[in-house]
Amino acid sequence: MPTPTVNSFFWYDVMTTDTAAATKFYADVVGWTPQDSGSPGYTALTVDGVGTAGLMAVPEDAARAPTTVTAAAASTAAVRLSMGSP
Repeated sequence: MPTPTVNSFFWYDVMTTDTAAATKFYADVVGWTPQDSGSPGYTALTVDGVGTAGLMAVPEDAARAPTTVTAAAASTAAVRLSMGSP
C-alpha cells in the first residue's frame, strides 16, 4: 500500500453478503481491479496496480449488516485537535 497523503482517503474495507456482485460493481462502475490478496476470503481492489480497497463476505454469524469502513489519513496535529488535546 502506498504512503497515504494527509487529508485523503486511502483505504476502504467492504463487507458484503454478495462478494461476486460487489466485485463486479466496483470493477464496472468504479474501475477498481480485483486481485488475489493472499488472504483467504479477502479480495484486494486496485487502481493502476495500487491497493485501494479490500472486499470480504460478512461472516454468517456476524451481528452487523453489510458495511464499508473508510480510512483517512490525517496529521498527528489534526488528530490531537479533534480529540481536544494540544
